[in-house]
Amino acid sequence: MMARSGYTSIAVDFYDFNIVFPREGRAEVDVTALAKTITSAGEAAQEIHELVFSLEKVEDDWLFTAIEAVEVLER
Repeated sequence: MMARSGYTSIAVDFYDFNIVFPREGRAEVDVTALAKTITSAGEAAQEIHELVFSLEKVEDDWLFTAIEAVEVLER
């Protein structure tokens, strides 16, 4: 909550989903996340992150078991 208090707006969009089912009841999702923020001072920023989600099916729901940020090279 402390980190969020520095922003007046936070929006996250997800792109380029790649979903793999390594075995029944498990899923691995690679995705690109674009975070758009506006600070309390009115400054806008954008960040792009590559993420990997691990999910497991429990009864009829898919639950996140891990979330990993993938380091990408910058120029």
